[in-house]
Amino acid sequence: MVQIRSVISFFSPREKTSHSAEASLKQKSSASGYVADPITVDPNKMCSLDSLKEGATENAVYELMFATKAGLPLPNFPVSHSAIALRDDKDRFAVYGRQSPYNFTMWLDKGFKIRTKKDNEMPYLNKGFNFTAYPTGVFFSKEEMEYCLNEADRLINEKQSCNMVNSNCYSYSVTVMALAIQQLLERPILDSAAISRIISVMEGHPLSDHCAFGVFNNPVVVDKLVSVNKQIQARLGAIDNKSEEDFSLVKQSLALSKKIEEEAPKLRILSALS
Repeated sequence: MVQIRSVISFFSPREKTSHSAEASLKQKSSASGYVADPITVDPNKMCSLDSLKEGATENAVYELMFATKAGLPLPNFPVSHSAIALRDDKDRFAVYGRQSPYNFTMWLDKGFKIRTKKDNEMPYLNKGFNFTAYPTGVFFSKEEMEYCLNEADRLINEKQSCNMVNSNCYSYSVTVMALAIQQLLERPILDSAAISRIISVMEGHPLSDHCAFGVFNNPVVVDKLVSVNKQIQARLGAIDNKSEEDFSLVKQSLALSKKIEEEAPKLRILSALS
């Protein structure tokens, strides 16, 4: 059983700034590596992915965002809960993450080894503890995002117990982000700038939040990151006349490879000793 103190000792609070969704929408850019300012998700604008689809056009697309909030409804709680936020053109959000029917008091008795599932975050939200979303400026269809959410659910939630160290909400969210990049790689025209923006958001948060526990010490997540990164490099390698954005993504991809190689072994050893 993982003790609460041993888990929380690895984490420290992060400073966050947030802006309105309207302000963020004005900051869209095609520049490689660009990341918009974080925004606060208005709970009144949260709904299910199916609800976003109602009244939408046949070719409606949704912006992918990485989202975090306090892990528990306590001021300055040092552990964040992560999720995936999807925003439509009406500034509405569908936020999905790794959730459990158990409550925290049961964790105290039974430890953190519990089964989880992908779920709409709306019913789990506590007043005053809203999500902060980090926009990627990259858009996907409902079908593409449903695949990513469901496939990550199969890879992480259905096969792993949530012990908060090796496997946690970040394990699920990062897997969704990696699968989203995979969706971009399957498109006929490579959009290096879009892939770069997703990686930049990942670098700023899930790959650095809380020492990347649940990410670099989770073999399933690491394997998916490595696999997708190899696909990026293969796709770029096939381009004879690379653009500036292509070259930028090459550097970013190589840096990600190095980070995984350096951090994954260390975290696996550390988590085994915790």
